[in-house]
Amino acid sequence: MMIKKLIILLLFTFNCFAVQYSVFIDKIGFVSPGEEAGHTELGDVVVILPNTSKPTRAELDRYLILIINLTDEEKKQLLEKIEGPAGYDFFGKPLYRTIKARKNKFDFENIAIKNIKDLNEVVITDVQKTIILDAIVDKSN
Repeated sequence: MMIKKLIILLLFTFNCFAVQYSVFIDKIGFVSPGEEAGHTELGDVVVILPNTSKPTRAELDRYLILIINLTDEEKKQLLEKIEGPAGYDFFGKPLYRTIKARKNKFDFENIAIKNIKDLNEVVITDVQKTIILDAIVDKSN
């Protein structure tokens, strides 16, 4: 019985701990005129995946991949969208639509990265994490 309580306690507290993720940041930006619908801009945080597999050559060419420990809250903040009002539903509840799929952008100049296309995969220590997260800026302002 005590082991069961311990497991339940661990499950509830697990979300406050940092887990290692691969953060994919666009290092090329808009590529061709046919790509407007879902295009990303230079520095966009595109996706965050558990760091469990090796990235492909194409991913390394297109994205800067940061291997970093993130809490669930930090991950959620990095993946925020810009939403705006879209009217009301049948019951008068406000509806929202996505204006931009990516609210946050990685500011390479903020941490003095010059040749971004030469970087592929970078492991970020917990000491460097604050500097990296400070380089994420809100595009909606």
